[in-house]
Amino acid sequence: MSRYRHYIHYPDDYASDAGRRWPLILALHGAGERNVPLETLKQHHYFLPMYRLTTAEYAGIVVIPQCPPREYWEPEALDALLAHLLNSEAVDEDRVYLTGFSMGGY
Repeated sequence: MSRYRHYIHYPDDYASDAGRRWPLILALHGAGERNVPLETLKQHHYFLPMYRLTTAEYAGIVVIPQCPPREYWEPEALDALLAHLLNSEAVDEDRVYLTGFSMGGY
């Protein structure tokens, strides 16, 4: 398991198609979102990929981890989260994407 709390968006038909593997987008927020309620991370307009992935054409899993207050993203902790997701979710390992802005893009 990861040290980061995280929000996961699943495609509408994720549970009904057990054999399907889905693309995964790991979206890293900026410094200003380190101490906000976890649920609000999905509401920010800069996570456009999450909203695009709600259509059948772009269906996929979006994971938004939350960096703890006064800390920065740690590659080892992100690797642990990714390993956990690859083992526990129906992810297509050939379609894993990382995006971020500000501190998350650094």
